[in-house]
Amino acid sequence: MSKLKEIIDGWYNDANPTPEILAMAEPRAKICSECPENVFNICKSCGCPLSKKTKSPTSKCPKNKW
Repeated sequence: MSKLKEIIDGWYNDANPTPEILAMAEPRAKICSECPENVFNICKSCGCPLSKKTKSPTSKCPKNKW
């Protein structure tokens, strides 16, 4: 169930970002933008859309970059 909550949180926070969520997501998105696993803003390692994953507080990078 935690994976589902992670996904829902990411989508919710993308549609309704708070200043805290944006402060967390910005450095994550920068790391992802430079990662070779990022293909068209989708993580090849996990299949998640990065614009959503970076905004989920409980999500973790599958490559342990953030």
